[in-house]
Amino acid sequence: MRELILFGAGLTIPIAVFLVPYFLTGNIALPVRDVYAISVRFLTMHENLKPPLPWFIEGSVANLLLIGAVLLTRSRTAPKLWEVVFLGVPIALLIPLALFLAHQTRVFYQLVWSTIWVLAPLVVVLGVGLLVRWSVLKRLEFVERQRLFITLSVTAGCSLIQFPFTYTTYFCYMAPLVVLSATAVVSLMDRPPRLAVSGMICFCFLYAVFELTPGFIDHLGYEYAPDIQTVRLSLPRGGGLLVSAVTAREYEQLDSLIRQHARGEYILAKPDSPEVYFLSGFRDPTGVFFDFYEDAAGRTQRTLAAIRLHNINLVVLNRYPPDSGPVAADLETALEREFPNRADAGDFEVRWKP
Repeated sequence: MRELILFGAGLTIPIAVFLVPYFLTGNIALPVRDVYAISVRFLTMHENLKPPLPWFIEGSVANLLLIGAVLLTRSRTAPKLWEVVFLGVPIALLIPLALFLAHQTRVFYQLVWSTIWVLAPLVVVLGVGLLVRWSVLKRLEFVERQRLFITLSVTAGCSLIQFPFTYTTYFCYMAPLVVLSATAVVSLMDRPPRLAVSGMICFCFLYAVFELTPGFIDHLGYEYAPDIQTVRLSLPRGGGLLVSAVTAREYEQLDSLIRQHARGEYILAKPDSPEVYFLSGFRDPTGVFFDFYEDAAGRTQRTLAAIRLHNINLVVLNRYPPDSGPVAADLETALEREFPNRADAGDFEVRWKP
């Protein structure tokens, strides 16, 4: 109970402090809406991004085979020199071979990724099983059991960031916890297979350095692809951001059109285009970053009212928004009528008044 009280205080106090301004201004419904209503809407939109079952199956099989090989080759006594050499040389040769195959072939890349990705639930399940067994046999002290249980619990809890939809990048958020949990489990084993574990850790480290880090993030988990974000964005508010050549050309052309034709402080960029406001330095009349945050009912009327209120003479339409759907047909018709002049910049359509 003492541990739970401390943990609960550490959880609730920061949240309570964060909510104080909302209570004082009578806007407590806003964070409730954002946390629950909008989250449900967002998850519904991305229900097709469930954890891929083939990855889980092939990753589980690969891990079980590796664990079986480690247990079969584990020495019952302190390993002799010839045993270290007999096992160490193949491991040292397999590591660069596996890295090379992952770099060259998509199938092997996905196999390696799924093996690493599925390690989190396997480590947690294996750790909990060993924890129960060691507790029954009274092999561990209370503090050791508590430490292992907390470590496994944090890893299991943080892994839920990947559910109910799975981006491959989300695994990277909690990958260090997998290493920590695996280390905690192995450290409490009798005669831990140090050589095999060291080889796996070495492989994962080199895989992160030579495959994940230099690769392009949009292909993470599927295949190795070189990073295409190598061109520095030349816009004054771009901060020297590295982007692809296509993106740099698109936003530089868009910025030029906005600066040529926009008047006043405000423009309208829809849907899902908050970066347009930031890069151009113009203000957003709606206060809505992404359109799926907003109730679709009455959106056209609210948008047209904001245009009239702030005397906006230029709008930017994103033809391929990342999350929300395209602009509603009635709103698009109204914008075409009110802003007859048009020019394109990549995926963006710029319209302005004469």
